[in-house]
Amino acid sequence: MDELNNHILPEGVKVIPMLDRSDLLHYTLHTVLHNLGEGMILVTIILFLFLGNVRGAFIVALTIPFSLLFASIFLDLSIFPQT
Repeated sequence: MDELNNHILPEGVKVIPMLDRSDLLHYTLHTVLHNLGEGMILVTIILFLFLGNVRGAFIVALTIPFSLLFASIFLDLSIFPQT
């Protein structure tokens, strides 16, 4: 930004960022991670109550972050195709 304002643009013309999305990104990532953790805990507890098997409940609960990972990878591949 400094190079653009000081060297490239004509004198008297300045670029001032008006929208900073870093806070929005931080809060969104925090919310997703928080919901992911709560979902894993809730699924583990409910499956343990229904199945009575701790190992089965943990295996199913561990598929939640992997499904989110694979979904984000495939969304990235489909939205921005490589050229």
